[in-house]
Amino acid sequence: MCEPMRMMTTVALPPWREPQIMNDLVEMCQRSKTTDVAVMMMGIPENGHGHEGVEQALEQFGRIKAQLEPEGVRAGILIQSLIGHGERGRPIPDVPFQRIVGWDGTECRACFCPLDEGFLEHTRQVVQMMAGAAPAFLLVDDDVRLDNHYPARWACACQLHMAYFNQTTTHTLTREQLFTAMRGQDEASQILRDQWYESGEQSLLILAKEIRQAIDGVSRSIRCGKCVSGSRHELQQGAFARALAGKTRPLARLAHASYGASGYNWFAELMSTHQAQRSLMGDDIEYMCEADTFPQTYYSTSRKTLRGFVAGTLLASRVDIPYTWIPSTSEWVDSEWKGYADAMGQSEPFFRELRNLSRKTTWSGPSGICLRAYPLMPDPHHMPTKEVAYDLDWTGVICGRFGIPFTVNNPQSRAVMINGIAADALSTQEMRHYLSGGVLLDGPSALAFARRGLDKYMGVDVEALKESLEITEEITTDDPVNESSTGKHLLVLLKDPSDGVRLSIRPNGARVASWFTRNRWFMDPQVHRVQPAVTIYENELGGRVAIYAHSVSSTASISFLNSIRKQQLIGVLNWLHPLPAVAMTSGDAYMLFGHNDTDHENVAALFNLNPDDVEQNDGVTLRLNAPTSGPLLRLDDDGQWRNLSFDVMPGGIRLHAALRTMWPLIVRMPMTR
Repeated sequence: MCEPMRMMTTVALPPWREPQIMNDLVEMCQRSKTTDVAVMMMGIPENGHGHEGVEQALEQFGRIKAQLEPEGVRAGILIQSLIGHGERGRPIPDVPFQRIVGWDGTECRACFCPLDEGFLEHTRQVVQMMAGAAPAFLLVDDDVRLDNHYPARWACACQLHMAYFNQTTTHTLTREQLFTAMRGQDEASQILRDQWYESGEQSLLILAKEIRQAIDGVSRSIRCGKCVSGSRHELQQGAFARALAGKTRPLARLAHASYGASGYNWFAELMSTHQAQRSLMGDDIEYMCEADTFPQTYYSTSRKTLRGFVAGTLLASRVDIPYTWIPSTSEWVDSEWKGYADAMGQSEPFFRELRNLSRKTTWSGPSGICLRAYPLMPDPHHMPTKEVAYDLDWTGVICGRFGIPFTVNNPQSRAVMINGIAADALSTQEMRHYLSGGVLLDGPSALAFARRGLDKYMGVDVEALKESLEITEEITTDDPVNESSTGKHLLVLLKDPSDGVRLSIRPNGARVASWFTRNRWFMDPQVHRVQPAVTIYENELGGRVAIYAHSVSSTASISFLNSIRKQQLIGVLNWLHPLPAVAMTSGDAYMLFGHNDTDHENVAALFNLNPDDVEQNDGVTLRLNAPTSGPLLRLDDDGQWRNLSFDVMPGGIRLHAALRTMWPLIVRMPMTR
């Protein structure tokens, strides 16, 4: 008998909506198989320091708790919010607490600095009141962070935080001096950036410990978890979750749902980010996934996408508790919220089996690199697209849509993929280590390696482009690494110099797998080579290195997502280290592939990310590194395993199964002995 699975739903219950919502709440829990309800209430300071709003919310919470307990549903509290979410056109509290301040002194009037003693005392009182209501758990919302409090940027740089930074680092810098120094490209500037962000993280731990002490003053058994926030803090809150937990098991909700995203286009990227978050936060934490936030995304996220996101995070990041928002108010059409609730409830047996399966399975494939380090700050007026050095586009954007299984931060992986700013945060020793194994780099990451004097291990000289390359297309060579893509032409769009680098082959250096080429004009039959596009090299360290001259981060969707590139990339990755499997389907397909040594079987999980279903007549082909023999089992929607027929083909198997959009095909197959 599989152990029950907790499923958490967050509800907002304003007093003026309470009667109608209370009537629907129990039905919503029954339909969605919800075991835990997180009731939102505000903990942010009010005018005059009063706690009248908290007192009223706790009275309401008592009524909700009394109604849910007979149904076997636990009621907890989501503290949303404490610090605040930024100036969003709402009233600014008139309290004498230090506000969050940006790098240039800009103040966010609606958000409060966690080092302010008055704010800390307010928080102690509020948390004590909430713990006194005997909630099943407490959750601290993701507003407890230092950044993303508009209009303050690169926060918090208030006088309290500057004094704290100087005290903990022995510097004596003003705010202006600090941010000027952090914009340098030398090692000293990198160290200073690391110190700045680390001091900010440590300052948040002061708040976390105060919250836990307030809870322990009432009961040490109350669990308190953290909703992990987006931006740079999403990867660094393991210590915060542990401080909140006290003597209980740490609890964290991974970020983030598909706020306003169109359907499932970024599903694979989200899966890689979830893997990164978990790998950096540790395995001692019980994780929840923020699967979706209906009704905010009702017009962009379907019910099957909601189920797919839950299934993906259960597998890829091994979460224990699906966490969703499903409203229970009659202001929403019954068919909307009830349909979403039914989608979750009816899938509970399937989810439960996925959760149990993921606990036994070790996923394999080339690994992306996600780091706890911070990139260059060229201009603090503009926040960079990605603040943390965790560019994962080789994995999430490309492999995740090509049906190539991957992992993130996997020390056992024999091949790694690095792109963009991630390489800037590596030490020279770490770079040399990767070059002694199998590594795939894009242009900007290759340039970072070259700047450390490691060109000789790459077989090429790497230079930054000073002007755009005139390129018509890319043509693959007859090198064996290209496999069936040999001699193919690919469209290339190189927008500006930041999109790539110039590669020049060293004497006795790399082999060229493809060339950037151009025609002098559209009808000119003469093709001119511009520079190598893809190179491969076996170095004296015993390693294998592949380089793609483009920036994957900026041009992946245009220059990469096509069948020819998929064939070439499969060949390149197999050359670095043999891939365990590849899904050869039409359109986008995300796949996880792993092994369960206990039951001596392999596991494949496939998600169709294309709006078109793959019909059973079309078939799903798995290209396997090691052959398999029957029987094969598939997991059906009711959570039961049933036989799946297949045909053995050269180099793989053809499954007799359809692949529905965003609903996974889960297959168990015996390992070859």
